[in-house]
Amino acid sequence: MKKVTQQFQPEKAEFICDFTDKALKDFVPATLVMDFGYESDFDGSNLTLHLSESASYEVLEFIKCKLSLSSKQCMSEQVKDFQKSECEAIQFRDWLDAEHSAVNLSLYSFLLS
Repeated sequence: MKKVTQQFQPEKAEFICDFTDKALKDFVPATLVMDFGYESDFDGSNLTLHLSESASYEVLEFIKCKLSLSSKQCMSEQVKDFQKSECEAIQFRDWLDAEHSAVNLSLYSFLLS
């Protein structure tokens, strides 16, 4: 949730975790966005939640428990792609791409553990 703490020029705002109501300081560790599609009960709506690091882990644990076998198999293939991309990026000294692959690898490995 964004809580405006000073109105008019200049706007001053702080971000607050939508699960814990704790201030998130200068950055938002995770943003959960749900866009509801055609024929859903909430067609055309979207929901955006700002989460602290601990709240994001709660959501990830829930997702981890709910993943289907086929989703896990697909993610396992993506892990192999991330590993390959990371190795290639390191070979070409593309540190930004290597880091991007590494954090994706970390997330997917967490969900598959």
